[in-house]
Amino acid sequence: MNTTLLRAELKRARRNRRTLIFAAVLPLIFFIAFSAGAGANDTLGGLEVAPYVMVSMATYGAMNALFTGGGLIAAERSVGWTRQLRVAGLPGHDYVATKTLIAYLTAVPGLLLVFLFGALFRDVHLDAATWIEAGASVLLGLLPVAALGIAIGYAARAQSLQPLFGIGSALLALLGGLWVPVETFPRWLADLVQLLPTYWAAYAGRAVIAGSWVGWRGLIVIAAWTVVLAALAAWAYQRDVLRPAAAGTT
Repeated sequence: MNTTLLRAELKRARRNRRTLIFAAVLPLIFFIAFSAGAGANDTLGGLEVAPYVMVSMATYGAMNALFTGGGLIAAERSVGWTRQLRVAGLPGHDYVATKTLIAYLTAVPGLLLVFLFGALFRDVHLDAATWIEAGASVLLGLLPVAALGIAIGYAARAQSLQPLFGIGSALLALLGGLWVPVETFPRWLADLVQLLPTYWAAYAGRAVIAGSWVGWRGLIVIAAWTVVLAALAAWAYQRDVLRPAAAGTT
């Protein structure tokens, strides 16, 4: 990874308050709203309501943050910056790896904020190792989303990115059971939802809290989506490389 590019991206990420607010504050607001009024004995999926919703909202915020990597790629493609970096000799994998790392670092503050609120105001009491494992499980479970963001960033125009990510984020959250618990879905829909990586990313975090793990089925679903979407991202990158210089700035 190119350290000069990484430092520049870190500086820019710190200045991008809009993304940080969207990825951190919005999930916290949803967490407050969705967990309000839950009784101490109310449960969902074998957990109390507060930790269940906490993981869902942490997953939602992290997912939104991971899409930012693709957004930055699309914006830089639109002005020809990615092509200039390639001409300057920067390997494509260095560029993509840096964007992915920055997207993951952007996801951490929101996840920590939701977890902190759960600990302080929703009586979610976990030991330090469980907090870390739950957060790491969510982030690893969202690897397919990071790959999808990169693929969209290389395939879409910057002008169409906001609706694409907005609609995509809402659909992944809704169908992944992040906004509405899967336990309330009809059986056929609950079975369909379990084919999506966002469902398993949240499930992985909840499983750690319950003293378990995501399981082989969840691991296979996440790995399969990661491979497929990473291949799609690689194809989109190669397609962008082969485009004429004039097309890269449209």
